[in-house]
Amino acid sequence: MKICKLGLWIIGAIILLSANTFAQEKQKITIEWIHTHEGLRIASVPEFVWLSDGTLLINDIRKPMSERTFEKINPNTGQRVAVLNMKKALENLQVFIGIDSTPPILPWPPEFDNLGKRALYMFDRNIYVLELGTANFIRVTQTSDEEKCAHFSPDGNKVAYVRKNDLYVYDLTTHNEKRLTTDGFDSKLNGTLSWLYWEEIFDRADIGYWWSDDSKKIAYLQTDESAVSLMRWLDFKPAVPNELLQRYPKAGGTNPKVKVGIVDIGTTQTTWADFSEHAYEYIARVEWLPDSKRVSIQTLNRGQTELSLFFADAGTGKPVLILKETDSAWVNIQDDLHFLEDGKYFIWASERSGYDHLYRYTMEGKLVNAITQGEWTLRASGGKSVLAGMNKKDGWLYFTALEKSSVEKHLYRVNFDGNNMQRLSQEDGTHKISISPDGRHYVDNYSSVSSLPGLYLHKADGKLVSVLAPPRPELVTRFEMQYPELFTIPTRDGFRMPTSIMKPKDFDPNKKYPLIVYVYGGPSAPVVSNSWNKDIWFYQILLDHGFMVAKVDNRSATAIGKKLENT
Repeated sequence: MKICKLGLWIIGAIILLSANTFAQEKQKITIEWIHTHEGLRIASVPEFVWLSDGTLLINDIRKPMSERTFEKINPNTGQRVAVLNMKKALENLQVFIGIDSTPPILPWPPEFDNLGKRALYMFDRNIYVLELGTANFIRVTQTSDEEKCAHFSPDGNKVAYVRKNDLYVYDLTTHNEKRLTTDGFDSKLNGTLSWLYWEEIFDRADIGYWWSDDSKKIAYLQTDESAVSLMRWLDFKPAVPNELLQRYPKAGGTNPKVKVGIVDIGTTQTTWADFSEHAYEYIARVEWLPDSKRVSIQTLNRGQTELSLFFADAGTGKPVLILKETDSAWVNIQDDLHFLEDGKYFIWASERSGYDHLYRYTMEGKLVNAITQGEWTLRASGGKSVLAGMNKKDGWLYFTALEKSSVEKHLYRVNFDGNNMQRLSQEDGTHKISISPDGRHYVDNYSSVSSLPGLYLHKADGKLVSVLAPPRPELVTRFEMQYPELFTIPTRDGFRMPTSIMKPKDFDPNKKYPLIVYVYGGPSAPVVSNSWNKDIWFYQILLDHGFMVAKVDNRSATAIGKKLENT
């Protein structure tokens, strides 16, 4: 009996030792693994969008394809229900594009309507609308020409799009198409952007038109680039390269001429914003006022040192100058013009103090008060706007900022009069925020240099409601991960440059190592951040080969403020 017990003990010890040895054998990250489905998706979180009724539409891409569909979450009750029969939708799509062209699962669409009843898709160079409730598709276009820039009207009953540089609209109720402009050709663009505007002004998004809130009008850009120099490029993809032609303004050359038109959907008549008394070089932003009777238009001079905000009458096209921003170096284009429901005020972001802050104005352009202030700056969160949202009923503005640290992004709220500012996010790191339209809940996509992203649902006061998608550290335990260390490097005048460094596993401070230093250095384009960075996988390979990796931000790159950008 004793021998049997001893034998069992020895066998158990061997098994335990083997298990521990196996557990200690860490895998190496390879270039091949980085580009596998797992490597590309390991830091992913579900796709989601807030709907106008305050509910959340979500697609959990972490699930196996066979279990995946679109779901709606009620943040008040936590109820989560499927809103699409994925199998039926795919079968219906096959009727239009064939079984060979139908994907194994529907991807998250480029756009939903405001109520989440319809989704917009592009298949085979044509536009389709999916009715989520019936899982049936509506074929919007069926031409040999490419359609692009498709967007729902605010009421969800129409789709606008561009074909051969002209604007069209399709009525989903009558199933009729209407052409809104008729003068588009190769060098005259209606509702779509030239390369210059796509690259430099609208941040590589083809945003060339805007629906009015009442769905009756569209403001659009008309671009004449006939005088812009024509460049020839060789495509790098084919073995025998194709020649590409592109209108590309060289430095000091002629820019495209751009103006704003306002087209009535019913009559198809366009009213042009009349800037005959106001010279400008660029149209920087266009946005409708809530009354659908006026359009806000931001213009820039060629030197980009002067940005003007106008409100133009949609009926006459006459603009009224509301305010002007100037800067000795350049004025940054921003997306923070927000109108309050009372029709008396709007919110505006400005860097006039040397730091990006929010201000409240009357509709006539009179400054009422600074909403935020201090030697720190606002910072966009998951988009171009620093204003994450507002609860107009309770008088709160929600915004993201670098107030706590220049390498962290946190959520704050403040009253319209600038009082009672509070930080709502607590965990060190980066919080990318999306607030519901009613301002009662928000989703926080949170990560840090050593924590994979997770998705969290909160009440407006910061209280956690539920974890929509927890981080998945168990997916990286088989690797011998090294994480960045954050610190600062003082310059000769005392400024402390944000820095991160990664060291090999067996780092010996008494030895010398080859150091790879990455610096981008562009204005307000930091590379050092307390957030998860997908480059960490490749850096592990460099560390395994005995390198150290560092990132450094000079003062103008830190995004701390315009004051540093201009130095």
